[in-house]
Amino acid sequence: MSVSIMKALQNANNNLDNLKTIPILLPLVKEQLNNAATLLEKGYGIWDKIDPLLEKYGDVDNVPEKEVSIVNIPTEEQVLQTIFNCVFIRGIELEEYKHQFSNKQSGLYDALIKLFNNNE
Repeated sequence: MSVSIMKALQNANNNLDNLKTIPILLPLVKEQLNNAATLLEKGYGIWDKIDPLLEKYGDVDNVPEKEVSIVNIPTEEQVLQTIFNCVFIRGIELEEYKHQFSNKQSGLYDALIKLFNNNE
């Protein structure tokens, strides 16, 4: 079963909790953390699967940097329109309040792009 980087980090955290009772988990924890940290440094997203990369390249150090496709990144207008069309606050559609919304300093667009960096 292939796990995401997020799941590997969660597994490492759980294994750290069990180190006192099962000390032989230490090499596994180190490997899980190293794999996750290395792939994140190489530009992979938190939901990217680890095992297919290890199977293809043999070792996490051999995995190349992830290429980012600018073509797939939505425009700021597309992101904001999606939010306005889909988000409800206490049952009130945001579309009604679109004219009051300001994104000049909120960083919303940048935060969403980071959050959804794997929009394939």
